[in-house]
Formats: sequence, C-alpha cells, structure tokens
Amino acid sequence: METKKGKISLLLTIIVTFGFLGLVDSAILLDIHNNQVAGKVSLFCHVGAGCDVFTQTGFSLVLGVPIGTIGLVFYLLFIIVVMLKKYWISYYKTKLIALSIIGVLMSAIMIYVLLFVVKRYCSYCWYAIIINLFIAFFAFLYCKREIKTITKDVE
Repeated sequence: METKKGKISLLLTIIVTFGFLGLVDSAILLDIHNNQVAGKVSLFCHVGAGCDVFTQTGFSLVLGVPIGTIGLVFYLLFIIVVMLKKYWISYYKTKLIALSIIGVLMSAIMIYVLLFVVKRYCSYCWYAIIINLFIAFFAFLYCKREIKTITKDVE
C-alpha cells in the first residue's frame, strides 16, 4: 500500500515529467519559429502540418519574444520551483498554483487564437495546451493532498 507521502512524491514526479515534456515542446516551437524567420523548413514541421501557424502571424511573438522562448522559461521555472520545494516551504504551494494558473490562462489564449483568429491546426501548440492543463491538474491535486497530509500530521 502506498503512503500519502509516496503519493505526494509521485504527483511531483508527474509534474516534473510534464514540465520536461513542455520544455521539449517549447524547444520545437522555437526551432520552427527560428527556421521560419531564417526562411528554412524545420525538421519538426512537415508541409501542411500547420505548425508554422504562429510564425506566419503576429501571435508568434509576445513583446518581441518568440512564444517558444517564453515556453522554455515557463517550464524551466516550473521545474525549478518543484525541485526547490524544501527551500521554499512557506511559499511553495502559492508559487506552484500561481504558475499553474498562468499556464492555464496562456492555454486559454492559445485556444482562442487557434480556433477563432488563425483558424488552423498547430499540433505543437495543442501539445503545450494539454501539457499546461495536466500540470495544473496535478499541481492542484498535489496541493490538496499536501494540505490534507499536514492537517492529519497536526491532529
């Protein structure tokens, strides 16, 4: 039988795994962007796949920064927050939830842009959206279990 501490560790492992998947996805999006800007075709984007959607619109940059770079920083920050849990105990859950909410909000914006503005399919964009939703789900689940464990330890 798995202990509550074991379940919490498993949830953190799942969050970090999705964080690494997000890093890979963001690196691919950045590669697609950089190759499009250079006039080349990315190895990750085959003709007609639609993954060049953002690079051909104004939505590929946020304040002049490619969306792939923003994703790399976001997922790296998420992984760092999880890895430094024992050093940030008092603010840890707040940071985890705040980053999760930011990820979900960014996903909502991406969904809107893909469905109603660009009106094309971008598989790597959808992967990022799914990764963000899974990270948020497991982060909220982790915080809920962590609170229950702390209250039971106090009793």
